[in-house]
Amino acid sequence: MKNEQIFTHGDLDGMVSGILLLNAIGVDTPLKITNHRWLAKELSNVNTEMINAIYLADLPLADKQSEAVKRELQRLSSANCAANIYDHHFGWESFTSYFNTFYVETRRTTAAVLVWQFALKRAADSGRWLALLSEKDNSNNASIRQDFFTLLALMQSENYKHTEKVLREMAIGKDVSELRRNLADAYLAEQIPIENALIEQVEITLTSQGRKIGWVDTRKIKRVCNVSKQVIEKYGVDLVATIIPNAVLLGAEGIDRGVDLKPLHGLHIQNDVKIEVVGHKSPIRINPVNKSEIEKFYSVIPDFIARVL
Repeated sequence: MKNEQIFTHGDLDGMVSGILLLNAIGVDTPLKITNHRWLAKELSNVNTEMINAIYLADLPLADKQSEAVKRELQRLSSANCAANIYDHHFGWESFTSYFNTFYVETRRTTAAVLVWQFALKRAADSGRWLALLSEKDNSNNASIRQDFFTLLALMQSENYKHTEKVLREMAIGKDVSELRRNLADAYLAEQIPIENALIEQVEITLTSQGRKIGWVDTRKIKRVCNVSKQVIEKYGVDLVATIIPNAVLLGAEGIDRGVDLKPLHGLHIQNDVKIEVVGHKSPIRINPVNKSEIEKFYSVIPDFIARVL
């Protein structure tokens, strides 16, 4: 009997990739939301006596975790557990020998398009999910806007418990449930006032090359907020730095737009603080290597960004 498992990221691209993989592999396939910090641990939990194939999508590969991920992929390969990947992050290129199918294209703005192209063979009835990623709340399709806000709601920690159920409902194509409707409605009611307040509190700094950076601090509200587009439109900045718990996100208004930040990927040191940068051409995620230095990390990041940009 064939038993498989899906691992994907919890952002919009990751969740849409998950929906598409459920369509491609089977809507009852176990699905796990994870990220660059926990991927190695999640892979270590794969029981090769029960699971003979895994699918990864939209998962950054952090330098600090890459050796641990490599060891787990080696273990799975030795046990004849087939690993398959659909991704657009940098770093996976050296891992090709551990995958049965390897679709990694860093020029792509989403991993979901690779799932759609290669796992679903460009199935026309799944194209709406790519439309959701590109059109978002600007879509003329009311059902796409509804699903977009539902997925945004699932990015909030209080709603994580609903993620797998909702993604499976979406993959099956069920009518919008009361849960999905309530998630979207609550998100809109709570999020818009919070985001409007954040936009009014933006601080502007200049880098050594004269680039304008808009700073958004979301630590006190403890919610996922992406107001980059609005901040760029209001203040005319080149990039937006969003301070979140344990990291800083830096980018323009969308994936792979604006300044090319790929050269920053990897490890850096600023005022004796070790920093790791992962992600896309844009945005990138700037992490402290040592989590115990988090306050010092926050204090040196403005200087780091000003220096390297």
